[in-house]
Amino acid sequence: MLCDIRPMLTTYNEIRYQGATFPIENVVPEADPWAVFDDNAVNIIDPYNTFFKDIERHLVPVLHAGSVSDITDGYYNIVDPTGYVFPEVNHSQEYERIPATEKAQFLDFINRRQPDWKLPLIQQVLDWVALITLIAEFCALLALLARKWIRLPSRRYKA
Repeated sequence: MLCDIRPMLTTYNEIRYQGATFPIENVVPEADPWAVFDDNAVNIIDPYNTFFKDIERHLVPVLHAGSVSDITDGYYNIVDPTGYVFPEVNHSQEYERIPATEKAQFLDFINRRQPDWKLPLIQQVLDWVALITLIAEFCALLALLARKWIRLPSRRYKA
């Protein structure tokens, strides 16, 4: 199967050279995932993601075609991703929409910025451990390379 990467390259160039962010503006119930991205939208189906293979059954009752800024029953028209990861610290559930009370997080999310959602303490600790490990590995690599490139003069003993 051949893959035409030209549309992806066009989008990549818009992001890299023009600073495009492709904010999410609409929910389109059924559309090709790449076309949805180019149209600043989100869809209800994801045929390529096996984790969400049955997602349409859960999202159709919650989302409707239209603007993600539509508020119904106190929730925006977009699913809250914290329901999939760390729902307990963000007081959310799977397939729940972003509450209207979290407007700042909603605006950050649809504009592809990092929202101020909470992480559990253990995740924060593990993030720091990973950073320290990365720095230690980088320093060890530099020390190894320095030892290899900078050779100290060898002492020759005369007998």
